[in-house]
Amino acid sequence: MEGRWYLKALIQKSLSLVPRGYALNFLLQKRYGELREITVADKLEEIIELFAAPVLRKWGTISDIEIVEIGTGWIPILPIVLSLLGARCKTFDIAKHLKTEIVIRTLTEMRRHLVILTEISGFSLRDAERKLEKALEGSKVEDIMGRLGIYYLAPADTTDLPVASDSRDVTVSRLVLAHIPPSILPAVLKELYRITRPGGLSIHRVNLHDEYAASDPKVTLINFLKYPGWFWDRFVNNRIKYLNRARYPYYLDLFESIGFRIVDFHKTLDKRSYEALSNMRVVKEFRCYSREELATVGFTVVLEKPR
Repeated sequence: MEGRWYLKALIQKSLSLVPRGYALNFLLQKRYGELREITVADKLEEIIELFAAPVLRKWGTISDIEIVEIGTGWIPILPIVLSLLGARCKTFDIAKHLKTEIVIRTLTEMRRHLVILTEISGFSLRDAERKLEKALEGSKVEDIMGRLGIYYLAPADTTDLPVASDSRDVTVSRLVLAHIPPSILPAVLKELYRITRPGGLSIHRVNLHDEYAASDPKVTLINFLKYPGWFWDRFVNNRIKYLNRARYPYYLDLFESIGFRIVDFHKTLDKRSYEALSNMRVVKEFRCYSREELATVGFTVVLEKPR
């Protein structure tokens, strides 16, 4: 067994079992992981292309569009950007990950890159700068988010959101769905379907790769498909980082079974993973998929709730 990726998995598994494990994981991420340096420019461009563009194509504006996000995470970049573009946002998470210092660092960095948003019709750079300045005067997470016009609730049950049926123009998630267990994911998506207006959109960016593989260059981005479910759930999956390992056909079937119509779909195929499948033994539960389906490491989908 390759040891480098498994060492990282073992650390997070251990942290998930000890008191204050979440706090310790946060400190490690801030010192060595994804919170060590907060980058914004690439994320702004991604959000414009994947989330803002479909809304603009449908309605011609983002101003006053009502949006619900699930999975706020540590860095609430998606609701912040959509709010600065004029949307009215609510964001929910199963755990309260937001920390005042990280949100402030995010806003401070974003202020340097606001010019990227000027390509969006109707965006006011001056108004956005004023909004950020006002938010940076806040002292707590809820206050900062409120000053941005964002309602934040965590912990929240994402299978039972405090949102009226058929009341939101758009529902979104970014890098969240792969972290939801298959036993819960259908209920989460049904809840998003419930609150989306008829004719409204549901937009999701989903990672399908092995997130532990990033720490081990010797393995591919689909390394986790070599291990049976019992092993993955017992020795790797944990409450800090859960990976359901589902492939994209599963998601597409699930979206349609719930009632959504697929409007747009883009996937990312990893060439190295595709070539590795020539000699890689995939565990039985994933052998029903083609090489292309197995080696697809991410996708973005735009769904519509029929009228």
